Amino acid sequence: MTAAAESPLVRVEDVTKIYHLGAPDEVRAVRGISMTVSRGEVLVIEGPSGSGKTSLLTIIGCMSRPTSGQVLVGDRRVSRLSETALTSIRRETFGFIFQHLHLIPDLTVKDNVMLPLFPTRMTVPEMEDRVDRAIRSMRIDHRRSARAGRISGGEQQRTAIARALVNEPTIVIADEPTAHLDSELSAELLDILAELNRAGTTIIFATHDPRVIEHPIVSRRLVVRDGIIVEKTSP
Repeated sequence: MTAAAESPLVRVEDVTKIYHLGAPDEVRAVRGISMTVSRGEVLVIEGPSGSGKTSLLTIIGCMSRPTSGQVLVGDRRVSRLSETALTSIRRETFGFIFQHLHLIPDLTVKDNVMLPLFPTRMTVPEMEDRVDRAIRSMRIDHRRSARAGRISGGEQQRTAIARALVNEPTIVIADEPTAHLDSELSAELLDILAELNRAGTTIIFATHDPRVIEHPIVSRRLVVRDGIIVEKTSP
């Protein structure tokens, strides 16, 4: 195996995140965290609400910038890149699954799944092919023309996952994805993500849900409290 193949997929170096810096309501959400993410692993960032895990996740996923420190995605230092460059990295590298699905209820399943592909350099036929594959992979092909607000909760979850996968990401970021799901839908979601991981997709969860933390899919856990890593464990 080459040195490049062994390099972390993501490297976080002494990162801090401070909201309202210098103001009376200043919040130090992340306090000097360093960590890595390896290709093909399923990492859980565990902690209660307010622990800093979601702030750390958004920094890893290039959705927000650290106040200090460095983040590398592959061999690119992304912390100080322009917004245009960060948007490009998000589209090329990450797929996002959130606790609130953020589907547009009046758009069809197909149109919701297609949204991350705008604007790109893809032709319309290329976009259609990507969307078709993502929808088929989630087994909701029969609902492609239905409005997202009129399908079942499980179908909405699958639509959100298809949308996260349509750009064929290297890393799936999942922020409290089971927070509003019952046990059956949570198990279904985790089964789908297990399939994706077996196909090579790296997955990073931020959660405090034992159903995720204790799932066999998880290869490593980081426990965060008050913006620092207090424990590193493997199931």
